[in-house]
Amino acid sequence: MSCQFDPRDFTGGANSTVHDISLGCNYYFYGHRARFTGAASYLPNGSPVASSIRDPLTGHRGNELMLQVQFQLML
Repeated sequence: MSCQFDPRDFTGGANSTVHDISLGCNYYFYGHRARFTGAASYLPNGSPVASSIRDPLTGHRGNELMLQVQFQLML
């Protein structure tokens, strides 16, 4: 999957196309009242935008992997 962003939102020279391969899953405890969610995203060309705060990947334009986990509890 690739996403196309408005080039005006990026600094000069940044690519506005982001290639993303994602995989995620949910595990439900007690129906929808408690849920665990996990997701992994792979960016083969890296992120087109570097964070302005102490980003160790600044200037790195290769492979990037993002992991996300979440637990939701409805009371």
